[in-house]
Amino acid sequence: MAACQAQRDQITISGEIKWHYTHEGSRHGFCENCGAHMFWQNDTRPTISVTAGSLDDAKDLAVRHHIFTEEKGCYYEINANEPQFESYGNSKIKGDE
Repeated sequence: MAACQAQRDQITISGEIKWHYTHEGSRHGFCENCGAHMFWQNDTRPTISVTAGSLDDAKDLAVRHHIFTEEKGCYYEINANEPQFESYGNSKIKGDE
């Protein structure tokens, strides 16, 4: 799933979102009408992650890095020149030992 991260105060949400806590302080937002997964955030951080398909205009988005590369599906390849992290917030880049 392609996503981007932004400061919460820089995002305008149109429509109703149903929030579901998956862990203490960590929640996911879903469209109340169709159930599409649109956001996730940690309540202690000033940022929110937004699925790219939820944006009205995503044409200026570019890949900055890949996270959770250990869980990558076998049906696509990641460009070796793009930074890869085994998990979220992990400073270790895959293959960089």
